[in-house]
Amino acid sequence: MTDHRRSVSSALDRFAESQKQPDPAPKQTTSPEKPRVPDIVLAKCDRSFGDKSEELRVALCEYEGKRYAGIRVFWKTPQGDFAPSKTGVTIRAKEIGEVIKALKTIAEELTGEVME
Repeated sequence: MTDHRRSVSSALDRFAESQKQPDPAPKQTTSPEKPRVPDIVLAKCDRSFGDKSEELRVALCEYEGKRYAGIRVFWKTPQGDFAPSKTGVTIRAKEIGEVIKALKTIAEELTGEVME
């Protein structure tokens, strides 16, 4: 290929690139977000150690209309607020009975006291 042909080919490539249309915005596949219902915190347990301030929170939560129990570790930010960590678990309504039974057994084993 001659230099002239390479130059013309390169110019045509640049022109073609400049004429490309941007991709259309992706279609929204999820429904619009519903307003979040605030959690009802039922217990806070101090878990601070060393220079770290943390607390364990047990809460009644709701997401997309479904209610569940949430147990999560929160950490103290440099601004002094508590923020949720990645450490946590959700417990569905159908699971709560078995979880409570197991926690009572664990509590009795750890404390030696019978839990009601």
